[in-house]
Amino acid sequence: MRGFEVPVLEGDDVGFIHALRDELAKELRPTEVTHLVQVDHWFGPRWLAFAGKVLGALGVWPRTLVIPPFRPTRIVSERRFVRSQGSYLEVDVRAPLHIEQTSRDNLRRTVKSLGASTSMIWYSGDTRAAGRGCLMIYLHANGEGLATYVEIARRDGVWRVGRRSSWRDIENRRAS
Repeated sequence: MRGFEVPVLEGDDVGFIHALRDELAKELRPTEVTHLVQVDHWFGPRWLAFAGKVLGALGVWPRTLVIPPFRPTRIVSERRFVRSQGSYLEVDVRAPLHIEQTSRDNLRRTVKSLGASTSMIWYSGDTRAAGRGCLMIYLHANGEGLATYVEIARRDGVWRVGRRSSWRDIENRRAS
Protein backbone atom coordinates (compact mmCIF):
# COMPACT_ATOMS: atom_id res chain seq x y z
CA MET A 1 0.00 0.00 0.00
CA ARG A 2 1.31 3.44 -0.84
CA GLY A 3 1.54 5.80 2.09
CA PHE A 4 1.42 9.55 2.45
CA GLU A 5 4.31 11.96 2.42
CA VAL A 6 5.48 13.80 5.55
CA PRO A 7 6.66 17.17 4.24
CA VAL A 8 9.76 19.05 5.36
CA LEU A 9 8.47 22.36 6.70
CA GLU A 10 10.32 25.48 7.84
CA GLY A 11 12.42 24.70 10.91
CA ASP A 12 12.42 20.94 10.27
CA ASP A 13 15.67 19.03 10.14
CA VAL A 14 15.61 16.75 7.09
CA GLY A 15 17.31 14.00 9.13
CA PHE A 16 14.48 14.13 11.68
CA ILE A 17 11.85 13.84 8.95
CA HIS A 18 13.65 10.77 7.52
CA ALA A 19 13.81 9.17 11.00
CA LEU A 20 10.13 10.05 11.51
CA ARG A 21 9.18 8.39 8.21
CA ASP A 22 11.13 5.25 9.21
CA GLU A 23 9.28 5.08 12.54
CA LEU A 24 5.92 5.56 10.84
CA ALA A 25 6.72 2.69 8.47
CA LYS A 26 7.32 0.44 11.52
CA GLU A 27 4.52 1.64 13.81
CA LEU A 28 1.61 2.65 11.61
CA ARG A 29 -1.11 0.23 10.58
CA PRO A 30 -3.41 0.97 7.67
CA THR A 31 -6.60 2.75 8.69
CA GLU A 32 -9.40 4.29 6.67
CA VAL A 33 -8.64 7.84 7.85
CA THR A 34 -5.31 9.32 8.96
CA HIS A 35 -4.71 12.73 10.52
CA LEU A 36 -1.15 14.12 10.32
CA VAL A 37 -0.50 17.03 12.70
CA GLN A 38 2.68 19.02 13.23
CA VAL A 39 2.98 20.69 16.64
CA ASP A 40 5.14 23.83 16.89
CA HIS A 41 7.92 22.26 18.96
CA TRP A 42 8.84 19.29 21.15
CA PHE A 43 6.21 17.88 23.51
CA GLY A 44 7.05 15.39 26.25
CA PRO A 45 5.94 11.81 26.85
CA ARG A 46 3.37 12.96 29.42
CA TRP A 47 1.21 13.94 26.42
CA LEU A 48 0.69 10.23 25.69
CA ALA A 49 -2.97 9.51 26.53
CA PHE A 50 -3.27 12.89 28.33
CA ALA A 51 -6.82 14.25 28.18
CA GLY A 52 -6.76 17.50 30.13
CA LYS A 53 -6.95 18.84 33.66
CA VAL A 54 -9.58 18.88 36.35
CA LEU A 55 -9.84 21.62 38.94
CA GLY A 56 -7.37 23.57 36.80
CA ALA A 57 -4.37 21.60 38.03
CA LEU A 58 -4.73 17.83 38.18
CA GLY A 59 -3.80 15.98 34.96
CA VAL A 60 -6.17 13.30 33.66
CA TRP A 61 -5.14 10.16 31.76
CA PRO A 62 -8.43 8.26 31.23
CA ARG A 63 -8.77 4.61 30.22
CA THR A 64 -10.28 5.64 26.89
CA LEU A 65 -8.08 7.48 24.39
CA VAL A 66 -9.04 11.12 24.03
CA ILE A 67 -7.77 13.64 21.49
CA PRO A 68 -4.89 15.36 23.32
CA PRO A 69 -5.72 18.96 24.24
CA PHE A 70 -3.02 20.81 22.30
CA ARG A 71 -3.88 24.48 22.04
CA PRO A 72 -4.84 25.33 18.46
CA THR A 73 -2.11 28.02 18.40
CA ARG A 74 0.51 25.24 18.74
CA ILE A 75 -0.63 23.48 15.56
CA VAL A 76 1.59 24.32 12.57
CA SER A 77 -0.01 21.98 10.06
CA GLU A 78 -2.88 19.51 9.94
CA ARG A 79 -3.51 17.21 7.01
CA ARG A 80 -6.11 14.47 6.54
CA PHE A 81 -5.90 11.40 4.33
CA VAL A 82 -8.42 8.72 3.37
CA ARG A 83 -7.55 5.27 2.13
CA SER A 84 -8.74 4.51 -1.38
CA GLN A 85 -7.80 1.60 -3.61
CA GLY A 86 -4.59 0.76 -1.77
CA SER A 87 -3.22 4.26 -1.31
CA TYR A 88 -3.92 7.42 0.66
CA LEU A 89 -5.52 10.52 -0.85
CA GLU A 90 -5.27 13.89 0.84
CA VAL A 91 -8.64 15.51 1.51
CA ASP A 92 -9.69 18.78 3.09
CA VAL A 93 -9.66 19.00 6.86
CA ARG A 94 -13.36 19.54 7.53
CA ALA A 95 -12.97 20.22 11.22
CA PRO A 96 -9.60 20.62 12.95
CA LEU A 97 -8.73 18.13 15.68
CA HIS A 98 -7.65 20.88 18.06
CA ILE A 99 -10.18 23.48 19.12
CA GLU A 100 -10.48 25.97 21.98
CA GLN A 101 -12.50 24.29 24.70
CA THR A 102 -12.45 23.42 28.36
CA SER A 103 -10.68 20.32 29.66
CA ARG A 104 -14.07 19.04 30.78
CA ASP A 105 -15.35 19.20 27.20
CA ASN A 106 -12.17 17.60 25.88
CA LEU A 107 -12.70 14.54 28.09
CA ARG A 108 -15.67 13.70 25.84
CA ARG A 109 -13.66 13.89 22.59
CA THR A 110 -12.70 10.24 22.32
CA VAL A 111 -10.59 8.88 19.51
CA LYS A 112 -13.19 6.24 18.69
CA SER A 113 -15.76 9.01 18.06
CA LEU A 114 -13.79 9.93 14.93
CA GLY A 115 -14.55 6.60 13.27
CA ALA A 116 -14.04 2.87 13.44
CA SER A 117 -10.70 2.95 11.60
CA THR A 118 -8.71 6.09 12.37
CA SER A 119 -5.10 6.96 13.04
CA MET A 120 -3.73 10.24 14.32
CA ILE A 121 -0.09 11.23 14.12
CA TRP A 122 1.45 14.19 15.93
CA TYR A 123 5.06 15.17 15.45
CA SER A 124 7.17 18.06 16.65
CA GLY A 125 8.45 20.96 14.61
CA ASP A 126 11.49 23.20 15.10
CA THR A 127 13.74 20.14 15.12
CA ARG A 128 16.66 21.80 13.34
CA ALA A 129 17.22 24.22 16.24
CA ALA A 130 16.15 21.87 19.04
CA GLY A 131 18.18 18.83 17.97
CA ARG A 132 15.34 16.62 19.18
CA GLY A 133 11.85 15.76 18.17
CA CYS A 134 9.03 13.38 18.91
CA LEU A 135 6.24 11.40 17.38
CA MET A 136 2.95 10.30 18.90
CA ILE A 137 0.57 7.88 17.19
CA TYR A 138 -2.99 6.99 18.21
CA LEU A 139 -4.73 4.15 16.38
CA HIS A 140 -8.33 3.11 16.66
CA ALA A 141 -9.20 0.01 14.65
CA ASN A 142 -11.19 -3.17 15.22
CA GLY A 143 -12.63 -1.73 18.43
CA GLU A 144 -9.18 -1.33 20.01
CA GLY A 145 -7.21 1.80 20.83
CA LEU A 146 -3.41 1.88 20.73
CA ALA A 147 -1.03 4.74 21.46
CA THR A 148 2.73 5.14 21.09
CA TYR A 149 5.17 7.95 21.86
CA VAL A 150 8.71 8.03 20.44
CA GLU A 151 11.52 10.51 21.11
CA ILE A 152 14.10 11.05 18.37
CA ALA A 153 17.31 13.00 19.04
CA ARG A 154 20.29 14.13 17.00
CA ARG A 155 23.58 12.82 18.38
CA ASP A 156 26.84 13.36 16.55
CA GLY A 157 24.87 14.51 13.51
CA VAL A 158 22.72 11.35 13.34
CA TRP A 159 19.06 11.12 14.34
CA ARG A 160 18.36 8.15 16.64
CA VAL A 161 15.30 6.81 18.42
CA GLY A 162 15.48 7.23 22.18
CA ARG A 163 12.65 6.77 24.66
CA ARG A 164 9.64 4.83 23.52
CA SER A 165 6.39 4.59 25.52
CA SER A 166 3.05 2.99 24.87
CA TRP A 167 -0.42 3.24 26.30
CA ARG A 168 0.14 -0.24 27.77
CA ASP A 169 3.06 1.19 29.80
CA ILE A 170 0.63 3.69 31.35
CA GLU A 171 -1.93 0.95 32.06
CA ASN A 172 0.76 -1.24 33.66
CA ARG A 173 1.82 1.63 35.96
CA ARG A 174 -1.81 2.12 36.99
CA ALA A 175 -2.12 -1.57 37.85
CA SER A 176 0.99 -1.67 40.04
